[in-house]
Parts: sequence; C-alpha cells; structure tokens
Amino acid sequence: MNKQKGRWAYKEIRMLFVMLVISVNLYGQRKFAVKNPEGCTFVYSILPYPKGKELSYKLNEIPQLVCLEGPEDKRYKYSKMTIPGEVKWKGKKFRVKYIQKFAFCDMETENLKRIIISEGIDSVGINCFGGIHSLEQVVLPKSLKNISYSMFAFCENLIEVVIPNDSQLERIDTYSFLECSKLINFNIPDKVTTIGTAPWCNCTYLMDINVSKNNNSFETLDGVLYTKERKVLVQYPAGRISEIFVIPDGVEEIAGKAFSGTKNLRIVYCPPSLNLIQFNAFKHCTELCDIYFPNNLALIEDGAFNDCWKLKRVDINSYTQYTVNDTEDDSNNSFMPTTQVNIVENIPDYISKYQWASEMYYPFMPKKHINVSGNMAEYKKSNVETKLIMNIETIKLIYMQQLIMDLSASVNQRKDNNGRPCALLRVMIPVSGCVFSGNVIGNTDFKVNEYWVYLSEHSRYLKIQIPGCESLMLDFKLLGFSDGVESLCTYELRFEME
Repeated sequence: MNKQKGRWAYKEIRMLFVMLVISVNLYGQRKFAVKNPEGCTFVYSILPYPKGKELSYKLNEIPQLVCLEGPEDKRYKYSKMTIPGEVKWKGKKFRVKYIQKFAFCDMETENLKRIIISEGIDSVGINCFGGIHSLEQVVLPKSLKNISYSMFAFCENLIEVVIPNDSQLERIDTYSFLECSKLINFNIPDKVTTIGTAPWCNCTYLMDINVSKNNNSFETLDGVLYTKERKVLVQYPAGRISEIFVIPDGVEEIAGKAFSGTKNLRIVYCPPSLNLIQFNAFKHCTELCDIYFPNNLALIEDGAFNDCWKLKRVDINSYTQYTVNDTEDDSNNSFMPTTQVNIVENIPDYISKYQWASEMYYPFMPKKHINVSGNMAEYKKSNVETKLIMNIETIKLIYMQQLIMDLSASVNQRKDNNGRPCALLRVMIPVSGCVFSGNVIGNTDFKVNEYWVYLSEHSRYLKIQIPGCESLMLDFKLLGFSDGVESLCTYELRFEME
C-alpha cells in the first residue's frame, strides 16, 4: 500500500516538474502581441495563476489570464473595433480578464464608430476609452462588473450603450460618461448596487435614465434616477425639456452634481423632506432663476449653485447652514455673489404651488404649454400642436399616429445593432435637408416631402434639425405613445406649412 502511494506521489511530482519546465519556456516572455478580428495589433501581459490554484489550473487546462494593455499603434483606421475575450499565442489559449487604464484613451481615429467588448472581460481601467470623438455605439458583455471612472468621458458623439438584460454589472463610477453630449437614454440593469458622483454629468441631450424593475438599489421616476424608496435624487437628466421640476416628497438628499449642466430648468420646488443639497448639485444650471427651499433644509454644501448667474434671490431658514467665503474663488461658496440670500424664520408652505406646477408644467402631466428645445418651439398638449417659426412661414405639427394597415416596417425591414427589427417613422414635412438624430438606425431615406426614419424599439425621442430653424426635440410620450415606438410598426408624423 505504501509503495503504491509512493508511485502516485512520484508521478505527481514528475508531472508538476514537466508543467513547470513548460511554464518557464512559455512564460519567460511576460508580454505578447496578437491581432484582433479587424487586424489591429493589441498588446497583452500575462497574469500569474490565482494563488493556491496553479496546479489545478494547469491540470484542468484552464486558460491563463491576461491583461489587455492597449493597441500597439493608437492610429486606428477601421469603423469597428472588437476586443476579444480570449486570445491564442504560441498555441495556447489565454482569457482576457481586464483592460488596462488609459488603454484606448485619445485614439487617433476619425472612422471608429463601434466598440464591442467580448464576453469574459470583467473589469476595465479608468478612462479606458476617453476622448474617442468619433465613437457612436458601445456593446458591453454581460461579464463586465464595472463601468470605471471616466471610462467614456468626452466621447461626445456616443449615442448608444448596449447592456445585456442579464448583465453582471455592479458599479457605474464617477464621470463614466462625462460630456457624452449625444447620449439620449441609459438603461441600468438588475445587479447595479453602486453609482458614483454624476456618471452622466453634462450629457446635455440625456432624456431618460431607466432602471430594471428587479434592481434592489435604485429606481427611476419619469426618467429621473433615485436610490430605492427615493431617499436620494442621484441624477436629473440634463437634456430634459421641462422648465419646472417638482422634487417628489420623501427625497432627503440631492446628490453632488445631480442637476449639473441642465440647460432648460428654470424653477425647482423642493419637498418638506429635503435636508441636504450636496456639492455642485446645481452647478452650471444657466437658466435656473427660482428655487423654493423647505424649512427643514439643514445644509447647502460648497458650490451647490456655482455658475447659476440667473438665480438672483433665495429664501432660506435661519436653521439652514451654507457657505460664504470672502475670497475671489466663488466655487467654494454655496451661492454666487450675485444671489441675494434672504434669511427668514418661517418659509411659507408651497404645497399649493407644487400642485400648480404639476398641473401646468410638470412634463408628464401637461395640461397647457411646455417649452421644448430652444425658444422657437412650443408644445400645446391640448391639441398636440407644435409650431416652428421659419422666417415668415410657420411649420405646424398636425399629429403623430400609428398606421395600423401600413406594412412598410415589415416589408422594408431594418434591424438595430441587437438584431431587433426597427420601427418606421414616416415624417411628412415639406422641407428638404432635415437631419434626424436619436436612436436612429442607418441612413434616413428621403422621398417626395417625406422622410423614412428607422428607430430602435421603445425609442421615445427624436431630434429634428430643420434648415433655418433651431432643432426640435420631440418626446413621443407627450404625443400619446408612452412606451415609445414598437418594433415592426409604422408611424406617421405629419407637419404642414402655414
């Protein structure tokens, strides 16, 4: 019995020795370069086996892990870039575990439109894809667990971020999508538990942040992001069209930079439950001219209303703490020096004004007028009318309707980047040269006084740039389509010239 055990021990030692010799020969070089599917050469560095599992990994032929350090040359000529989850080198497979920080930052390219991160990659370093100005779409794998600090910062043409429904994503870090000014909506999956400060800061066309119903940490109300049970307002989409916003009762904190860069917001009503406004919460809200604070507000942090030049006066309770420094640097003060802070012992109850605001201006319960992008457009919800003043003539939106008997979306089918059939919007407008943006798929087909615009399923917004006029942002929910447009359905959007 002891001899048999000795033989097995000898065989195991011999196998370990052979594996060790192979490892030394194979991994003497710690870095290697392999081309991706498009033909761009990526540099990888080999990571050590997990501690205590070296033998187990080798005997079971589990691929060793590598880190993608970046491209060999940051000049990129292709329109698509695939980052593989597994690579081969010297006949052996390696699994790509993570992508190094700054790996693709500021790539020199005018052609790169789409990045696909393959399955298996679970971590990405900070500012990895920052400053890729031509980038329009990113497809993330379900294995990815974090969207890191400034990961896509300053990708100003980024329109869409595709995240799988069964994503393992747990964290969206600070400034992840800073200055991604063409991003219109964002979907947060089930398992996200941590969101840093203002991931979507200065995304000036962002209309909606949507949260999965199965997420236990965050929720959304009409596109605005809150923690579960709405204790903290995390992010207000900077591209929203309404001028007045009523913060729901129950919100206790406004997170840092939650409203930063919002262009259309003029009046904000705070609920009695609010007790903290964090740093830079309303920074650079250039149109903000009125905000109504509650009596119970305890603290307004540094820079909360920095660059709010139109905010001329506020009333706060003597109980409320705020920062005033006699320095040239206004960013440390809670308010701008042009804002008159009026201390009152008892702020009036604004409940009646909450009700007035929700009836008159609140964007998802409109009864009268709602301002849209720019001062040359207005909605009239009562008869769904929009007017655009163009020199002497006026273009009027007559209606939007679904064409039940029109099979154009099925017969002339077009699919989005996830392989889902699109909706078709037939825009009847007697003007040539219009440009459409949003979740638009492929080129826009122009026929006689008619544009065929394909939109991905559940799209709710469409931006129309009409020659000689400011751009118009349409919200389909305000036009009677609360869930957006449906796959394989045809819709008509009709304008007329007056």
